[in-house]
Order: sequence, then structure tokens, then C-alpha cells
Amino acid sequence: MTTPTTGWRIWGVSRSGYLCAPFMRKPNYEMIQEGTISYARCTKKCPEIPGDRHQCGVFFIRDADVILQQSRRHTMKEDEFRFGAVITLIEPLGRVLPGRFRFGGVQEFRSTAVEIKAIVIGPELDNLRNKMQRHYGVPVLSVFSPMFRALRTARDSEAITSLASLEQSRTRPSAGRVLTSGRCEHLGCTTEPFPGSRLCRHHNPDSLWSAI
Repeated sequence: MTTPTTGWRIWGVSRSGYLCAPFMRKPNYEMIQEGTISYARCTKKCPEIPGDRHQCGVFFIRDADVILQQSRRHTMKEDEFRFGAVITLIEPLGRVLPGRFRFGGVQEFRSTAVEIKAIVIGPELDNLRNKMQRHYGVPVLSVFSPMFRALRTARDSEAITSLASLEQSRTRPSAGRVLTSGRCEHLGCTTEPFPGSRLCRHHNPDSLWSAI
């Protein structure tokens, strides 16, 4: 089994736009967030994290489609810390081991730490986009965006390379590039269309979100 160089992870998100542990059950590790990097700490004092004897570490999987499906299927209890769910493109740091279980039918992995490279959100969290952008300084992508579609088909390190080139292309448009502007062409809608379309994410027939 090859060790992944990138992966995908589900997070909870607070009303303030901060990422947090996604599920309520208490894990056997503590996760420390420092900017875009999350470190695992093991309560059983493993000499290395992730440990060989039990399931400590920061969990992630390789497959963007599976993490997207699972983010919609898992019910996340809303409380003062968790308001909704997002997914992130991550780069694992330190030691990487396969997990003992499968997540959504695919192999799960554990690492010492992960660095967040991009955050992907659904339409219900649009109001937190700017806050997350300020907190983490990484691209915050719509699940409908062409950039996320490109990342879904990338493999391992290609995902981060693709993200960098796509982000550069978005922020530095060429002379021949057609920019989307104005309003959605659906009758009565005043929402800005997403890039490359004349319709907003709610009225585009090719909406990924509605198909999940």
C-alpha cells in the first residue's frame, strides 16, 4: 500500500467560522490547531503518533467523492461548537499509518499532523466563507466550483499542484479569459453566477450538491 501525500477530511465548523472535531464522541487523542496545521496528541502517551497499538492520529482518506458523500450522510449534533460540516483538502505531515477500519468503504489513514490546503463548503455555509478565509488564509471553495471539480479527479500530490495553478489562474486572469459577472439569468434571481456559468449554484442543472 502506497502512502498518500494528500487526502480529504471532514470537520465541524463553528458559527465563528473555526474548524473543530466533527463528532461528539470523545476520541483517544487531543487535536491541537495552529493556523492551518492540526497536530494529534495521544492520551496514552504513545512514543510516536500515530501509535501502533491503538487509533490515535489525525484521520483522513484519499477519495474526495467518498468524503463528500459521507459529509452529507453523517448527522452532526449542533451545539455551541459545531454548526455545520465542511471538507478539506489536506497534506499529511509526519508519520502516516493505515487505520484499522474503513470509512465509507475505503481505507482510512492516520497521520501525526495535517496541513489544510483548501476548504470546501455547501450553500448553507456561504455566510461563513469570509470568516474561514480570514482565519485560515486558504481557498474556500464552493462544492459547485470548477476548481473543486478539478481537485476531485486529481491524484495525491497532483491535487495540491492543481490547486496552486487553478488559484493562480483565478487571481491572475489572462487577456483571453472570460470572467463571469452580473446576475444569474434565471428569472427573478439576483445571485451572482459561479465562474464559467450564466446561472448561480441554486439554478444550475449540473449542480453536484443536489445530486448527493
